Amino acid sequence: MSNINDLPDDLLVKILSYIPTKDVVGTCLLSKRWESLWTHVTRLEYDQEHHYARRTGFSRFVDKSLLSHQASLLESLHFKLKSGYAYRDIGLWIRTAINRRIRELTLECSEILIHLPSRLFTCETLVILKLKGWIDLNIPLTASLPSLKTLHIVLLRKSNYESFSRLLSNCPVLDDLMVEQRRSNDMSKLNVSVPSLQRLSIRTVIESENGLSYFIDDKNIPKVEINAPSLKYLNIDDDRGNDFDVINKDLHQVVEARIKANETSTKDFLRYLTSSVKSLSLSSLKLEDVYPTGSFFIQLVHLEICTSTNGWLKLLANMLEGSLKLRVLKLFYVREHSNWWMPSFDRWDPPSSVPSCMVSSLETLEWRGYLGREIEFELMIYLLKHSLCLKTAIVTSNEFKGAEEMYQMVEVPAPVPVGSKICKLVFDV
Repeated sequence: MSNINDLPDDLLVKILSYIPTKDVVGTCLLSKRWESLWTHVTRLEYDQEHHYARRTGFSRFVDKSLLSHQASLLESLHFKLKSGYAYRDIGLWIRTAINRRIRELTLECSEILIHLPSRLFTCETLVILKLKGWIDLNIPLTASLPSLKTLHIVLLRKSNYESFSRLLSNCPVLDDLMVEQRRSNDMSKLNVSVPSLQRLSIRTVIESENGLSYFIDDKNIPKVEINAPSLKYLNIDDDRGNDFDVINKDLHQVVEARIKANETSTKDFLRYLTSSVKSLSLSSLKLEDVYPTGSFFIQLVHLEICTSTNGWLKLLANMLEGSLKLRVLKLFYVREHSNWWMPSFDRWDPPSSVPSCMVSSLETLEWRGYLGREIEFELMIYLLKHSLCLKTAIVTSNEFKGAEEMYQMVEVPAPVPVGSKICKLVFDV
């Protein structure tokens, strides 16, 4: 077997890039050849919590290793910060990375508020930027990131979304945007206007003191504007109840969408998605009147609907009628969305005629969180009986035993009436 020292420097540097940075720096003690080899590694990760006991030792280690770094291009730099002096030095470290033509920067800070240097928002080489934690998102007027393609931000404090929106308008090749706001109920003045954007994820979580999330409903609902005509993937997960306004009503290229928003915004999203969406998941807190009347989802083949929200049965009936090519139907239960301890007034009113997708295209039915209520039993029998092309049907409730016990579960008959002769039926209730 060949000795590792027989390998060329380029290959050794590549191997070192997959090893924790603290261990990489330690290889300088192996031999004279290894003294400076680590300084050419282009991927560095500094984790304050797991690798450094003394709070000042971490800062000294980062200072020394970054100043000793010799690669002309820094491919990736990742900081995981907890506390201590590191927060005072982060500006220097980021500026050093910019001088090394940084391409990917990830910053996670969990305890103390940090301020980012203005130079970060004018870095011409930055392609991927990921920020998470207590970060002061104070973006300068001169902000411009001409090479940025991916931007992921998870914030734990109220932020200036007006300046953030201005930054987005100066990212001409941005392809992937994820914004998550926690512990604040304000995402007002967020304007996502990015012609190049293909992936968009917006998530808001309102957390109480004990860590539980809850929905806030007030009279002054903020509005989030979206202007992204090239969008292909959309994820809206909003516990806040924001209004979402799609500029020019243009979502005609979106092929995959996951929507949890207020009733008005959900209905608008569905209206704009009818011609293009192929995969759709709906778990909004209210689904009673969100279906756009007279609409058809001409490309939809994969549909997921949350069964713990008001109005889901009516929406399902409408979606089955309006989805002519549907192949996969998934029903899922989310305990946090449901008043499962109260009696439901939903009822299953089947369409006047069997939807064409059930006769000609529906192949997979998956129901997770089946509780055995009478209305659910009626729906299950209807779906199994009339889906003539069904290949697989899975119905399970085991992960929701607590809720299941609140109901007198309707006994499933044997044999179960199944319209498809080739259906593989799996019950775990």
